[in-house]
Amino acid sequence: MKAIPRTVLTGASALLFLTQPAWAVNASPTTNPIFVDGERVDLQSYTIDGYTYYKIRDLAEVLDFEVGYDDASQSIRLWNTPQNAAPAPDDPESSVTGTGSEEHSAPTSPDAPDAPIKRDVVDGKLVVLLDAGHGGSDGGTHNISETLFERDFNMAVAQKAKALLEAQGAQVLMLRGPEETERILESERIARIDRFVREYPVDLLLSIHHNATETHKATGSEILVQIAYEHGGAGQELARCIEAEYRALGRPIRPTKYQHSAENPERDRLYLLREAYERGLLAVMSEYCFLDVDSELQLVLTDEGQAREAEALAAAVMQYYTNHPY
Repeated sequence: MKAIPRTVLTGASALLFLTQPAWAVNASPTTNPIFVDGERVDLQSYTIDGYTYYKIRDLAEVLDFEVGYDDASQSIRLWNTPQNAAPAPDDPESSVTGTGSEEHSAPTSPDAPDAPIKRDVVDGKLVVLLDAGHGGSDGGTHNISETLFERDFNMAVAQKAKALLEAQGAQVLMLRGPEETERILESERIARIDRFVREYPVDLLLSIHHNATETHKATGSEILVQIAYEHGGAGQELARCIEAEYRALGRPIRPTKYQHSAENPERDRLYLLREAYERGLLAVMSEYCFLDVDSELQLVLTDEGQAREAEALAAAVMQYYTNHPY
């Protein structure tokens, strides 16, 4: 999720969140004005030790973010209500050749949504959008002999993860279906994300991939995370959950990746992570193994191996959401 909106507030001597019960302090009602983007709003406020305090839920209403309480960690959680985002400009770095990190397509981008995306962030229903990377004529990475393609492993694992998550009560949506045989362009994938986010209270976009390099020597699993979480937060926490599950399977864990666009370092290099973030959606990309290394390829050649990867992903998602509201 994004940070709290950068809205300008003026007119208060201090803006602080009070978490202790009201009876624990000596609070006096005040009438200090508060302005949001230049417009005055009336909020109930209190003076405590010379500082002005506002209720979190009152601020949430005027600043358009969500508030929830997590019983497990006994903490208050804040989230944005997704906002309009301008369409991303064509970014030649929206694909990573030879790694399977993201697919490249014609340089097109859909129009930005014509109205703000509104959805309930905390509704008690876990909704996961699974992306089986690549598809159709876009095979993604492959083994040395170019007879086995990433797109097929991605879909096999995604279908298994879908069944496992659904068995635990989650609603699972698929960004592409197993029946689709044509390549899905970047613009179409983005349009589908828009549609799903508008129609469902999506909590997470999980993109499933498998890797390869030009050297044919790399090994291990790695997670790509939105750059907004490079210094901590939801994306990094989810990555740690996935890495822990992969490590339990004996996988070497490569450093978590946060890739900045060369044209605009404040945006994600990979369009799937970027477009998800700009629509208020947490997203991570999993690269389980390297298909061009035989010992790694063996991990996903069998149904049992694919099931282990899917089980690890499903377990990581459920573990993450035991401590995070949805």
